[in-house]
Amino acid sequence: MIRTPPSLKWLVRRRARVKGLIESSERELPRLLKVQGRLSGLKADLEALDRILLTHEIPIVGSTIPAIWPKWDLKIRMRQWFAHGELTRSLLKLLADCESGRMTTEQLAQGLLLKVCLEHPDQALDGNMVRRFRDLVHRRLMGMRRAGSVASLWSAQEIASTKGEQEWVLPARNSAHHSEDAVDL
Repeated sequence: MIRTPPSLKWLVRRRARVKGLIESSERELPRLLKVQGRLSGLKADLEALDRILLTHEIPIVGSTIPAIWPKWDLKIRMRQWFAHGELTRSLLKLLADCESGRMTTEQLAQGLLLKVCLEHPDQALDGNMVRRFRDLVHRRLMGMRRAGSVASLWSAQEIASTKGEQEWVLPARNSAHHSEDAVDL
């Protein structure tokens, strides 16, 4: 029996991976062509809207209007970034690993965004998407609180004084600071 040299084994595996990428890309090509067609139509619509805006009494330059991303776009990205249940597990891990055992919604969202940026460096995030991501994290935390996985420490007055920022803990670390009248924002 002849032993296959490691360098040859590496070349065989590399070729198999490249062939797999080619086949995967070829399967994805029809969908990409459809997206490309839709994109060219949307760009034509955008140019037409820009021309119409300039004809009004108060001309508005279309390029100064910021984009509004569709809600489904961030949800699709969330599914790419976090497998089913991974968002909850990541939030619980961030709270468990925190030295003080307390983190605000903003700190938790920033921790998850850091994880996303490290695992998906090709993803571009603008300010609007970061705010929407924070809101999704807040909604998930509210659901976790209803399920008893996390607790909010602040009362309604404290939340109002911090512009809606809540502090979260794991129930085991929950102390006398927990307020029964904490409010959902």
